[in-house]
Amino acid sequence: MKKILENILKEIKPSEEQERKIKKLSETFLEITNQEAKKYNAHGIIAGSLTRDTWLPTKNEFDVFIIFPENLPENKLEKIGLSIGKKVIEKLNGKWKLQYAQHPYVRGTVRSVDVDIVPCYKVESGEKIKSAVDRTPFHVKYLNENFPKKYSDDVRLLKQFLQANNIYGADAKTQGFSGYICEILAMKYGNFENILKNILNWRPGEIIDIENYWKKEQYDLLRKKFKNDILIVIDPVDKRRNAAAAISAKNFYNFKKIAREFLQIEKRSLFFKKELKPLLIEELNTIIEERGTEILFIKFKKPDVVDDILYPQLEKMAKRLENIMKEYEFSILD
Repeated sequence: MKKILENILKEIKPSEEQERKIKKLSETFLEITNQEAKKYNAHGIIAGSLTRDTWLPTKNEFDVFIIFPENLPENKLEKIGLSIGKKVIEKLNGKWKLQYAQHPYVRGTVRSVDVDIVPCYKVESGEKIKSAVDRTPFHVKYLNENFPKKYSDDVRLLKQFLQANNIYGADAKTQGFSGYICEILAMKYGNFENILKNILNWRPGEIIDIENYWKKEQYDLLRKKFKNDILIVIDPVDKRRNAAAAISAKNFYNFKKIAREFLQIEKRSLFFKKELKPLLIEELNTIIEERGTEILFIKFKKPDVVDDILYPQLEKMAKRLENIMKEYEFSILD
């Protein structure tokens, strides 16, 4: 296994040239951001896996968070934050566009590197945030101070492993494991092999609390609090938050399945995406005939909204359609 993992690492580690280029660019970004931000008593930080050396070369990106005083009105935070973001990217001859989450932010591309510039508030703690983005600076500080750098490559392996099996990312489309969760798992269990071995023992409602905020006798209460979540990872910067809330039951079990598969067979192929070839119409017809089932297709144009809004809406729509069809005595398989 050690030999296999060493060889995979050689393929998934950024080259020295790529690392030098992105780190130099991030320093330039931060310098220009701070020049603009100090006019408003604000400052920038680099966020994401770049600072902990756990990034994958396919993810040629980093985030810049601009931290504003808490007393700044929300409309001004958005206006000034977007203005700074646009200026910084234009100064570096890049292209930008606006993106929308809880607050609008600027996404730019400079020298083939994707950069998100996000305005947020400076608050006392992760428990006193005004919006989700305000928590990120606390995550950055916590990991920069507590994450053991000796596990950087193990996190990189874990991210690649999850990405190859389509369960990396906490976005609404993927409903998988975030980079933050990967780093917490390394802090909890150690190296890549130990992470996989421990995952085999996970049960629904598994609780991970690396800061020991909660006593064991409180775990039943926690499970009631997070009753819809299959995995509970207490956020080290906010003991009331489940950092793993995005993970679906399907992806929870898929992770256990691929972990078992690798530990049993040590297949290198589990780290790289398989190319799926579409079925021919004749093949599809044969399968449907053999199974005695039907496939129902509904085709429509994608609304012009971001994925994090689109996919929850699609899920609600699918559930509603399923319920309507059951009322008319259809038997829905999936």
